[in-house]
Amino acid sequence: MTHPTTDAKDVAHMIVAGRYKNLFWFGTILIGNVIPFALLFFLEGILVSGVAGILVILGIYFTEKIWIEAPQRIT
Repeated sequence: MTHPTTDAKDVAHMIVAGRYKNLFWFGTILIGNVIPFALLFFLEGILVSGVAGILVILGIYFTEKIWIEAPQRIT
């Protein structure tokens, strides 16, 4: 996907491979998406659903943190 400006391209690179890569890949993707999906797919129960929900909320928090901070780092 192409970005409309060089700043947008720089921010995308910063998120995926730069300063925010660990928070993005581990926080957003792993904690917020993969682990909750695996929990709900392989296990069942109200406790598992609650843990998965909390992990999804953490993933949303990490995503919003990245989307707010990363563009502000462009100078």
